Amino acid sequence: MKTGALHLLPIVFALSMFPAADVTFGQTPEAIQTTVAPDAMFEAIRTEISERVESGEIPSMAIAVSRRGEMIWEEAFGWADRESEIPATPGTVYPIGSLSKSITATGIMILVERGLVGLDDPVGAFLPEGSLTVYEGEREAVTIRRVLHMRGGIPHGWATYGNVFDPAGIHEYLADSGVVVFPPGAEELYSNNAYGVLEAVIAGATERDFDEFIESEVFGPLGMQSSRAGLEPELVGVAASRYGEDQARLPYDQYEFVPTGGAGMYASVHDLIRYAMFHLKHPAPGQNPVLSDQHLDQMHFAKDPEHLDGLMAIGWGSVELDSGRRWLITNGSIGGANSMLTLLPDEELAVAVLTNISSSSLADETAVRIADIVSVGFAEEVGEAIGAYEDARAPRPFEPSASVVGEWRGALMNRGNEVPVAMSVHGDGVMTVRLADQAEIRIDEMKTQGNQIRGSFRGRIADHPYFGRDHDMNVTLWHDDGRLYGFVTSEAETEFGSVSTPFYVELIQQK
Repeated sequence: MKTGALHLLPIVFALSMFPAADVTFGQTPEAIQTTVAPDAMFEAIRTEISERVESGEIPSMAIAVSRRGEMIWEEAFGWADRESEIPATPGTVYPIGSLSKSITATGIMILVERGLVGLDDPVGAFLPEGSLTVYEGEREAVTIRRVLHMRGGIPHGWATYGNVFDPAGIHEYLADSGVVVFPPGAEELYSNNAYGVLEAVIAGATERDFDEFIESEVFGPLGMQSSRAGLEPELVGVAASRYGEDQARLPYDQYEFVPTGGAGMYASVHDLIRYAMFHLKHPAPGQNPVLSDQHLDQMHFAKDPEHLDGLMAIGWGSVELDSGRRWLITNGSIGGANSMLTLLPDEELAVAVLTNISSSSLADETAVRIADIVSVGFAEEVGEAIGAYEDARAPRPFEPSASVVGEWRGALMNRGNEVPVAMSVHGDGVMTVRLADQAEIRIDEMKTQGNQIRGSFRGRIADHPYFGRDHDMNVTLWHDDGRLYGFVTSEAETEFGSVSTPFYVELIQQK
């Protein structure tokens, strides 16, 4: 299972009409659930979504659109639970994946506004000993600001739990998965674990449970009555069931994601559009805005001052399109669910889309197409922006310089444990690896992207509870003055779900 979104790279918008589906599933919902009827301008896409749902291609989709503080469309299509024939409504709760990150960032900014934390405070000031292991750079350089911008040097990771209500706590989780592998500030790494660190910062700064803080200080004041910061027993049988790309229902009725602050929250489309209205400075009736306009602007537009060309502002992807209009993105893609909240602040427009099927871009595509109906030309500009972004960051074939060719020795490190590693780099770009006393294997899909050297292989980490058998391993390295260093991420299915854990790696060139 892969999880992530926001960072544009997996998003390829199909701006043509959706293809027709051949799959059919028995009965369809008796009625489409409508709270706010759409204007006639949405009729074509509304019909199209209805047809996709009725054909069985999509289990359900929930949509909400606001403009200038007014709801102009709110509707749900299809089944929240196909097998039990429970229709989706705008109040149906879905897992929202990485859209959680902007909510976690909102929580951090509440603490900034209250003077409880500063953006340039080191995260370590709020974490218990052992929650974050710093292998590269200084611990004090891992600041809240850098982690918000995903420049803390903290790689991606996660753990999922099915039918378990007692997952690892955030500090226990970070003790295994929270590592700093590149000098803070030097590299943008899209990362659930970075926002897990921010989750722990909120808990440490407030001496409160993170879930309770988010629900009482963000969801409550904003009137997000159905939203939850993590799985709670009351959501079982209420939250939308999840379906894979093959339309099969995924096995767990209960689904807990760690870190919650990275991708573990739940919300309805009705709640998300209220959240969007607050962020657009047009609070919905009954809302109590939790941030000043000044701090909202900072969240939306304040890029890393050392890397103004980066995607991330504070919890939001922030893009200035060629026309000068600004586009804010927070989205998520996890097993069996896809979410997108897109804002056009200059036009005071928000579009929220939720689905309960595995997809990296279905909600994104739909949201952009709906926004384009209101703001003509938006979709074309988005396509151009994504194309330029991907071209600038496109991986290239690995062509090693003479200084990289040779033999390298070192270790994988995690929680005090070390696994010996040997690598060989050949002049033709072939790279091999040997872990401990295992056989030497070739690293596949070797690429370079910016400063990074990347590849993948299958290996095992002896005696590890999850990675002691062959599993997928992805390596990301920097080359610097006789060293190769970075991380190897291990991914495996477990008895409770799935896990992805980064291990720091350092290799020294052999003379």
